[in-house]
Amino acid sequence: RGEPVPRLDDVLDRFYRAAEPFSPDHVVRLTGDCPLIDPDVIDSIIELHLTEGNDYTSNTIIPTFPDGLDAEVITWNTLKIASENASLPSEREHVTPFIYKRPERFRLGCLEKEGKSLFGLRWTVDENEDLLFVRRVFEALYPKNHAFSTDDILDLLRVCPELKSINSGFERNEGYEKSLKTDEAFLASKKTQ
Repeated sequence: RGEPVPRLDDVLDRFYRAAEPFSPDHVVRLTGDCPLIDPDVIDSIIELHLTEGNDYTSNTIIPTFPDGLDAEVITWNTLKIASENASLPSEREHVTPFIYKRPERFRLGCLEKEGKSLFGLRWTVDENEDLLFVRRVFEALYPKNHAFSTDDILDLLRVCPELKSINSGFERNEGYEKSLKTDEAFLASKKTQ
């Protein structure tokens, strides 16, 4: 159709272009590597975002939920500013760092889990072990309840604590940390130009 094809590593551009035809007031960002995302968590983030009038709200600024329950809400104007101004590779690949790393420019909100932090749990799918963990969760819970929740998973982990060890050997946000190294190379190349 003659439309430009965005770079594959420019996820921010793809995300922006996907939402642009709808002219939304706000955009909810979920990622495909988080199959255990809980609708109640999403609803709570949206409610906090709208109540506080934030530019950006997530449950990741202060991570107290399991890795894999990540959700973000962004005003359209804020997403547009990020799309037009983000220049570092990590900002383009991971969509929202340009926003949440600038609290002086944007009004940020963070949903924190009530009670004990679940920071150390890994429910995302980035590695083969993660996929194995998620499959085991689905095998145990899905046949009984197609809409199982965070609490259902936590109950399962209390009964079967060995499941946590399947993918416990990985650090949170390893991909983002790798992108930060790309930023260093990008900035170094800018200095030599």
